[in-house]
Amino acid sequence: MALIASTPGLSTNYMYSIDVADYMAHAFTYILNRQACQVQPIAPEQYVNDYERMYPGTMDPEFRKECLAIVCTLVRAFVSPVRMPWDAHAMRQRMAEARYRDRDDLLKQEFPSPFPTPTVIQTPRTIVDSEGRVLVWAIPGALSNKRQQQIYKSARHLQNHFVQGCEGGRWRTDPQYFNNKLVGALRSGTLNLSPAWYSVGHRWAAASPLRSTPLFKNPNKSGLGPWTEEMRDAHAIVSGMLYIMHPELFENAREVVNNIWDNLLGPRLAMWGLPFTAASLMSNRASINHRDKGGWHTMLDMLVTTGPYSRSYLTLPDLDISVDYRPGTVVSLYGGLIRHGVGIMSEARLCNAYYFRDSVMARADVEYPDYMSQHFYSSYVPVRHQEHYLGGGLRAGEAGNSASDLR
Repeated sequence: MALIASTPGLSTNYMYSIDVADYMAHAFTYILNRQACQVQPIAPEQYVNDYERMYPGTMDPEFRKECLAIVCTLVRAFVSPVRMPWDAHAMRQRMAEARYRDRDDLLKQEFPSPFPTPTVIQTPRTIVDSEGRVLVWAIPGALSNKRQQQIYKSARHLQNHFVQGCEGGRWRTDPQYFNNKLVGALRSGTLNLSPAWYSVGHRWAAASPLRSTPLFKNPNKSGLGPWTEEMRDAHAIVSGMLYIMHPELFENAREVVNNIWDNLLGPRLAMWGLPFTAASLMSNRASINHRDKGGWHTMLDMLVTTGPYSRSYLTLPDLDISVDYRPGTVVSLYGGLIRHGVGIMSEARLCNAYYFRDSVMARADVEYPDYMSQHFYSSYVPVRHQEHYLGGGLRAGEAGNSASDLR
């Protein structure tokens, strides 16, 4: 990252996120190793004081504790996998071959869920395939109440730009999927943001320049500047979570930023403060069960849900699993591979979705990553415990594979 680091006088949200992400990723490997070395596993929180004493870092102490609490939650998820009985690469290949009209039914038949009845994840879990590839990180209630409120309230800077489309048009902006009757809530609608992507119709045009979405042109007037400043710590946390969840993708994203940095995009990338190339804010909107387009199937999407609502569920119909989608939940998944959706709600809810555009990564001449595997962290788990931590998890046909086991 020499190009960015050498930019004179530039103290950026982006570099702050990188520093926080490095700290969180190192803490994850330390705490995972300490826990995995125990004959009888101890709660990961027991190791936080030791880590802080050895690696105090330069962050605000309260923010550091918040980051370490999230790291412990991710350790819990990593060592508590739910295992699918099929190979993700095989599923992706079959998905590409199948006719669109028959695809979902065909995939459900050939790549079944291990659960006889629909199951709810209510505690931190990962969902992995038969080869240990981590397909989903489901972290109910990952964020503190204070952080949730900060994320939700910061969106007020942007809500005047939230839009809806016409009835019968694209479902993502179709008014029928928004609750427009809420009082005192954020305006209902969606907003797409990116410091660098392609204009519509120019996705694979090599000669076309990368563009920022319109709010970047005058960020202080549009509200984008105040939003990125208020979201600085939240986006640093999101960056740290991505580094833990998919290290290769995180490093690739850093290379993308380095390769596309120039006099125009550089300040916008610096203000953006995220490794993700784009984000969408979706206020009071339901989502039909869908797969996302525009990102490669090995690029994680991250969903952060906040708001003054009581209960919701993110459905993963191909897996017969729903995730407890209470406020403060973070779910990362391969949105191009795993169908997902959220029902209409009678209460206010905001979803910040962070994702990658494969065309931007291709333009930056950066290779696409592979799926993240449990075995990436195998060097931090003693050999005698690897079967338990890396080869275990709930499997098809095992006794007790029921909803109560995922609570």
